[in-house]
Amino acid sequence: MVLEDICTSLVLWFFALIPCLLTDGVAILPAPSNLSVHSANMKHLLVWSPVALPGETVYYSVQYQGEYESLYRSHVWIPSSLCSLTERPQCDVSDDITATVPYNLRVRATLGSRTSAWSTLKQPFNRNSTVLTPPVVAISKDGFHLVIELEDLGPHFEFLVAYWRREPGAKEHLKVLRNEGVPVHLATMEPGAAYCVKAQTFVKAIQRHSAFSQPECVEVRGTRQEHTVRHTLFSVPTQLRSGLFPSSPPPHPARGLALRLPPGCGAKERLSRWRSPCLHSWASC
Repeated sequence: MVLEDICTSLVLWFFALIPCLLTDGVAILPAPSNLSVHSANMKHLLVWSPVALPGETVYYSVQYQGEYESLYRSHVWIPSSLCSLTERPQCDVSDDITATVPYNLRVRATLGSRTSAWSTLKQPFNRNSTVLTPPVVAISKDGFHLVIELEDLGPHFEFLVAYWRREPGAKEHLKVLRNEGVPVHLATMEPGAAYCVKAQTFVKAIQRHSAFSQPECVEVRGTRQEHTVRHTLFSVPTQLRSGLFPSSPPPHPARGLALRLPPGCGAKERLSRWRSPCLHSWASC
C-alpha cells in the first residue's frame, strides 16, 4: 500500500512538472552551459558547451556588459559585434573588450521561434588576465646587416629586442620596435662573428610583458674587404659602369668619365671579366 502511494505521488509530480517545461505548449530550449574565456595575446574567446538536439541546428547569441554599462547605463547589455545567431559554440569577443575593466558575458540558444534562458559567465572577465607568450622571431643576414622579422600580434603590441655579439663579456643592445610586417635592420655585424637575438612583447594597455623568446643566432662569413669590394662594385657611377657592358658604348669624354682599359681589351674581354665571380685586375687582357 505504501509503495503504491509512492508510485502515485511520482506520477502526479511528473505531470505537474510538465507545464514548467512548456511555454504556450512549446518545450523550453535548454540553455548553454560551462561558459569560460580563453585569452592569449589579447585575443579573447568565449566558449561554452553546445545545446545537443540531434537533427537540429541551434544558433547562439552573445552579449556583453562593461563597467560603464553596469554603472552608468542601468545594466544594459550590448550584442557582440561578431556573434549574433552563430552556429559555433564560441565567440571572439576581442573587439568588444576595449577597456581594462571587468566585463560580464552571457549567451543564449535559439531554435526557430524558441529561445533559451541566458547563461552568464560566473566571474567577470578582465583582459589584464590574458596570457602573453614570447613572440615568434626570425633572424637573417643581408650581407653584413643583422635583420629581424617579428610575428604580427596586432596593434596593442610593442617588442623589446635584445641583440649581442656571441662572445664572453659581450654587451647586450636593446631596441623597442613596433611590428609593421616588414624585416627590420638591427645592426651592422663584424665579419667572422656570430650574433644572437631574443625578444619579448609589451602591451601598454595592460602594462604587462611576456617572457623573452629563446635566443637565435646567425654567423657572418667572409671578410670586411670582400664586403667593401661588393659595395664598391655596385656603387660605381652609372657612367663608369656603362663602359663595362658591350651593349652600352662608353660615353663621350666631354659628357662624362670613360673607363680606360689596357690596349687590346675589347668588348668580349670586358664582358667575360664582368661576369666572372671574382673581380680581376684590369692590368692585362
